[in-house]
Amino acid sequence: MITITLIFLTLHVSAITCRNDAAGILERSAATGNLHYDKANPPQNVQNIQALLSEKDFDYLFPMRKAEYVYHGFLSGAAYWPAFCADAELCRNELAVVIAHMVQETGAHDDYHPQYEGWRQALFHISEMYCPDASKCHEYTQWTNSMYPPQDGQLYYGRGAKQLSWNYNYGPFSFLMTGDKMTFLKNPDLILEPEYVFSAAMWFYMTPQSPKPSMHDVVTGCWQPNDVDLAQGRRVDSEAAKFALTTHIINGVQECYPGGNTQNARWRFEYYIPMADFFGVPNRPKSMSDYVNCATSTYFNEKSAGADIKMFLANDWTLPEGQCGCHLVEWQSGYFRTMDMLDECEMDTCGRIKISI
Repeated sequence: MITITLIFLTLHVSAITCRNDAAGILERSAATGNLHYDKANPPQNVQNIQALLSEKDFDYLFPMRKAEYVYHGFLSGAAYWPAFCADAELCRNELAVVIAHMVQETGAHDDYHPQYEGWRQALFHISEMYCPDASKCHEYTQWTNSMYPPQDGQLYYGRGAKQLSWNYNYGPFSFLMTGDKMTFLKNPDLILEPEYVFSAAMWFYMTPQSPKPSMHDVVTGCWQPNDVDLAQGRRVDSEAAKFALTTHIINGVQECYPGGNTQNARWRFEYYIPMADFFGVPNRPKSMSDYVNCATSTYFNEKSAGADIKMFLANDWTLPEGQCGCHLVEWQSGYFRTMDMLDECEMDTCGRIKISI
């Protein structure tokens, strides 16, 4: 009982000390770590993960994984985002949520391997099922997107632990990881390299996309609903409610539409229950009777908590004639403030950086 009480206190303190101004959100979502950290002296967040998820545990959780998914690749992906698992106790919550969603995205979902429960079948798929041959694999291209232009002969179907898809996601992720937005657009299979295969999942988990907060901020308690959120059903008063919001963030339009009760959303929760138990998440749900249907809340919108913090950049049409530049906006433009893309925005918009003629 004493140990449980101490865990609750840690969670409480962590939740109320989060800064939710722009600077605080940007600091938490920043990819300022090192993918190639010194293995003999790993960063603190990696040490926190290792204390909860050893390589032996990794082998146990992912007995059907493809060869591209390796333990140190997972640690490297995490190391790039120092705020991920920065809190030693909340790390168990974060790991349970991240991996439960990985089961849904990459799991075998195979009843012919009864020795491996469904929640232990993650990382079976390295690429989207039936790709690149199926017709659906050709659908993830927005040809009108000049910001992240698709390349002839390349397909942007789901790849990696998050199943990253669409050229408008490959482009910014490429910029973040390589400094060049064209790297993955020209060769999307590079995402399957061990240093990137988990990183896309971490990027999506750590990055706020207005009006949606990051999944990280929901899970750790940094994001707190305002009166509008509560009135529209967005709650964080239980781990099950937080998990429902992460489903909203990851795939809300398909799985959390108003009045819906999709099987995919239920499956995610079914995987989360044993995963939360494995990592010892305090106040974890114990059965499907604790399920919170993500469709009981509406989509995040401009009145949600934190939605007014501008997280993207776009052409500033208010500048006087003859001047050109970008400014912060609330809507999703494709130029991420979390990746400090002001120069890229102005180069694409104006032809050069900070031009004035």
